[in-house]
Amino acid sequence: MFYAIQFDSNGNGTGVHSYVEEPAIYPSNELPCTEAQAQTPMLWQNVNGVLTQSLSAAQSTQISALEQSWAQTLTAVPVTINGTNYQIDNSPARQTYNISQAMSMQTIMAQAPAWTASTPVVSGTYCNLNGVYLYCSASGKTAASAPTPPTTFGIPVTDGTAAWELLGRHIWLTNGTMQLFTPQEVLNGAMQIEAYIHQQNLILSGLKEQVNAATTVAAVQAVVWP
Repeated sequence: MFYAIQFDSNGNGTGVHSYVEEPAIYPSNELPCTEAQAQTPMLWQNVNGVLTQSLSAAQSTQISALEQSWAQTLTAVPVTINGTNYQIDNSPARQTYNISQAMSMQTIMAQAPAWTASTPVVSGTYCNLNGVYLYCSASGKTAASAPTPPTTFGIPVTDGTAAWELLGRHIWLTNGTMQLFTPQEVLNGAMQIEAYIHQQNLILSGLKEQVNAATTVAAVQAVVWP
């Protein structure tokens, strides 16, 4: 079976004609094509007797390629925390977890009570000690004066008969490890991620506008992800 795409007076593909035996000469409004091309006649055009991808098809293909590049850039998001650069794993497999951690920190920061003197505290609860968020790692009664808050994860400070540790949450990085961050650092990183995604969305929108405004296939294919 042989196939030929049929074209209208503007050179746009309109349909397909199949032949049991390939004719020596195709009609003036037809060009031979493959079976795969015959399945999408509207995506082809006749340019001086040459079967060429149509402008609309080129635009669709290029936009799809741009969207794939855009999606790839969102899987690894650069953030800077306290002068250190990190690559946050924002792939679908990790994104939900990281977002849940940020939401958890936001809730704790809104609800954690201020540290108070001579007060019974229970292991697993939180407090805000002069802007440093802590969790109780040993139940007891706080001292008459506030302790110096810890600055390192996993190292408790004694507070009367109780003990506190620096509160943190793990966030996935692109190298496959998890990094502990304080509540403020988690929310700072989340804000940077949101800004980065917004920036990438603007880039994608601008490139799509260029593709749709292009008047030739070559111009369309010249629009690539930066």
